[in-house]
Amino acid sequence: MKEPEVQHILENNIENILKACLGFTGSFASRPQFPLKNSIQADLGVTDSSGNILALFECKGDVGVNELVTGIGQVVQYQNHIEKAFEYSYHPSAQAFLVVPKHVLEVYEVQYLFFPEHSGIILIDEATKKFISMRKERISTERLSRTKIISPYYIRDNRLGELYLGLKIIEAITPILGEQRITMDVVKRMMERVIINIGNARNISISLHGLGFIDHENRLTAEGQRHARMDYFEFCKSLSRGQIAPFLNVIAASLLRIAEDSGERSYSGFSTNPDSIKEKIKEMFGGYDILYLTESGTRYVSSWMNILRDDLRAVDFPPRDYSNLRINYLPIIGNPFRMKETHEEEGFKKCRYVLEGLKKIPGLVKEVICNNGQNSSG
Repeated sequence: MKEPEVQHILENNIENILKACLGFTGSFASRPQFPLKNSIQADLGVTDSSGNILALFECKGDVGVNELVTGIGQVVQYQNHIEKAFEYSYHPSAQAFLVVPKHVLEVYEVQYLFFPEHSGIILIDEATKKFISMRKERISTERLSRTKIISPYYIRDNRLGELYLGLKIIEAITPILGEQRITMDVVKRMMERVIINIGNARNISISLHGLGFIDHENRLTAEGQRHARMDYFEFCKSLSRGQIAPFLNVIAASLLRIAEDSGERSYSGFSTNPDSIKEKIKEMFGGYDILYLTESGTRYVSSWMNILRDDLRAVDFPPRDYSNLRINYLPIIGNPFRMKETHEEEGFKKCRYVLEGLKKIPGLVKEVICNNGQNSSG
């Protein structure tokens, strides 16, 4: 993949990149060969409607390590311009990015190269033309060589209801903290009081960052604020039609194929297991793993299946038992989204912790924030 093709994919996906990486959903303008001080030019600069710089991009194609290092050096300069506010005004979430084909980082051990802490690396999958933004420390050469990218978003071992409660907690404490940085330790402590699996509270920061809902100071981005204004059911529908749609589509397709292979075309009760779902998905992608779906054994598959069951009510199966799996509906684009109706038919028992948790948040804010102050760690 040559550099002009990388730039073309970047420019065609810039709206989604701003949404996924910065949580920005407003109007913007992009300009190739964006001029900076000392005759430096970013391959692409993006500004908001007020002229504040949102992002500066450096693109590289299939390059050798010396050219890759040169690209990283360019990103260092861009990030320095942002942090020192040289020449222009900058959006609070402004960031510099290196954009490269995934193949490049499959070849070189990027963990041994310096990369600025607050900058991002955007990897483009040559086969799917999809992108993902990753921090250097999360990039593994071996991992990239055997995976395909289908979505820029990431959820780590959380239910959608937990993410929604996390958003509502951050929304509630933001006015009280003013300009202070929001520490996720405080959010975690409050989350543990309103969710069923308290161990999932530790992942809330990773998942909200992975969806572009909070920034590096753990404040709600514009996209995070938009989703916090929704009710729980609207929130889940929005994610299912947007950020997590690629994962839902792939899992739905694998379940349909497994059911049909077993001769069960009514989808009202068939047997499978997380390993079978994982292998069916890999079969659909020529034996490749899917980033954040079929990696880490069956961890991600199980997590997504629990979202389909507990949040979306799209499938039903006993805990840790897929021997009698039933498809209620498929929450994919083009199909009716029957989550609320299904919950309602069952007396909202699967999402009761979300509805009750929302009522507890004002009291928790008073107890944890107003009475005790914000913990300085996290």
